Amino acid sequence: KMFDLDGAHVFAMDISNQILLITQKRKAIGGMHLLTKMSLMSPFEMQNILLPSGTNGIKDLHISASHSSSLALFASLGKKLSMLSLDSGNLVVNYDLQVIVFQVPKWSCSWDLNNSHYIYVGLQNGSVLVFDMWQTVGPMKSLVGLTSNPVHTVHALAQTSSLSSGVKTILSASVVGLC
Repeated sequence: KMFDLDGAHVFAMDISNQILLITQKRKAIGGMHLLTKMSLMSPFEMQNILLPSGTNGIKDLHISASHSSSLALFASLGKKLSMLSLDSGNLVVNYDLQVIVFQVPKWSCSWDLNNSHYIYVGLQNGSVLVFDMWQTVGPMKSLVGLTSNPVHTVHALAQTSSLSSGVKTILSASVVGLC
């Protein structure tokens, strides 16, 4: 089936809960950004979640598979990094990045595969920020990339027994290649 979704840009799937999450910027509601939550079982069952003002173009979106409730993490060109409960439609964590040194647009985000409380955010300047959901003041760490090209993809790799305990491996990508 084909659905006409005005201003659709990025999507994420949650197979365990059978939902598709789509970012949109609708001209009909004043250009506001929203998430459309669509059932994969009954595609006509849709719920629109209006995002807060100041949420500019969403660049990346991921649904957590390891939390008891469904959480969506999104990186936008706005000054916030946000996490949304898909059950309630409310923001759970909202990092205000304009008060932090990192006022660079966010291009990508991901959850840590080994620890569901860690989040990674790729920035336009080639850096990657590491956040802990339990510390909402700001990032725990800033990692400088090999280039200043935007990080369009960031992934935490699963921990292996060959690495020391607590060591994390993060893979980031820009137009130049992998880091």
